[in-house]
Amino acid sequence: AEKHWIECWDRNVVPLTRSAKAQRTDLFGFMRFVSTQKSEFVRHPCPVLILFTDGQQVGDGYNMERRPPSQADMERAEKCDMVPNLRDVRLQFVGVTPTHGIDNGHWRKIQAFWKEYGRTAGVKSVSVSSERTISIR
Repeated sequence: AEKHWIECWDRNVVPLTRSAKAQRTDLFGFMRFVSTQKSEFVRHPCPVLILFTDGQQVGDGYNMERRPPSQADMERAEKCDMVPNLRDVRLQFVGVTPTHGIDNGHWRKIQAFWKEYGRTAGVKSVSVSSERTISIR
């Protein structure tokens, strides 16, 4: 599993770090990418997608670093086909904490947005954690 994960990372993520988009957070694009790869991991009885992110989408007309998302933003994401089918996947956002000097109200709107996004994408469950440290044993 580790070998497959590293190969997938090297093939799909490393090239993005060398692109002109390296400074953006394109969570919508990543979700679309995952939905096209879904058959590779849905065979598992409990597929889980874990995103280590601050949750601040920047791109596709959104800048959650500067403005908190609203219900209108969710409706626009649906209308513009930015919400893929992730049915039966468990979606976990890890590290969604206030960054870029945002206040707690802004932060809570980001958390609420991604929970609604997950429900709209058909995920089995959505978890948003503010944990920033990870211990590997």
